[in-house]
Amino acid sequence: MTQPPPPGSPPPGTPQPSAQWTAPAYPATTASPRTSGLAVASLITGILFCFFVTPVVAVITGHIALDQIADSEGMKKGRGMAIAGATLGWIWLGLTVLALAGWLVSILTF
Repeated sequence: MTQPPPPGSPPPGTPQPSAQWTAPAYPATTASPRTSGLAVASLITGILFCFFVTPVVAVITGHIALDQIADSEGMKKGRGMAIAGATLGWIWLGLTVLALAGWLVSILTF
């Protein structure tokens, strides 16, 4: 008479794993690049216009974001947003200076 297999063991006749079998290696995961928060802030403040405040913030955050993105070795993205925000900031600053110059000329000519 044969004894029943111990509890938790596979039923008789099932193939047993060989001693050389190992689990397959999982591929190494790399972190995906994240969008720079300063690039987003630069774009938002470049789009919004509140006289002299937001263009200055757009230019400063845009240039800082560009430096951080360049130094991140591909771990940060958002270069286009930083360029767009800084460019819009410079445009708003230029238009503000032109408007102030026109206002000053109009006051001085009366």
